[in-house]
Amino acid sequence: MARIYQLPAHTRLWLTLAMLLCSLPQLFRGPLWQSALLVLVVVIRMLVDRQRIGLPGRAARTALLLVTVALTFYSFGRLYGPDAGVALLVSLFALKYLEVVKLRDAYVLMVLGYFVCPTSLLFYQGILMFFYVLACMTLLTACLVGINHSDTSARASQHLRLAVVMLMQAVPLM
Repeated sequence: MARIYQLPAHTRLWLTLAMLLCSLPQLFRGPLWQSALLVLVVVIRMLVDRQRIGLPGRAARTALLLVTVALTFYSFGRLYGPDAGVALLVSLFALKYLEVVKLRDAYVLMVLGYFVCPTSLLFYQGILMFFYVLACMTLLTACLVGINHSDTSARASQHLRLAVVMLMQAVPLM
């Protein structure tokens, strides 16, 4: 029997929530177009998931990529440096959400989420931001658990509990 490599329906909400929460601190610092891009991507993805429209084609995704890079250059005057680099990373993280069809795409999005989360610590070094980043990492780990869990009737609390246990085991004791 062939294995299905599509993203399970029960993890789509987890993935959307993780993407939004990982990007949120940077949206407060970034330009307004970045927030509009994230809203546009979430709305398009919601319509695709409800089968109202098809996934954007390669030409549309390439156009969005080029517009994103141009707007980043326009907003910051360069494409390098901490501000422009983080803005570009978060914007491309949002655009990657449009391409999620298979499990491999979801894994790539979650790994990108693990990179996007700590970027907020570049600009805010408070203890509350640390706990926020830790909560986002827990949510991303719960997404990984949900995607790899074959039982679709498992509750969200089970995924979160396992993610917390896994992260607690990763904490250094010394």
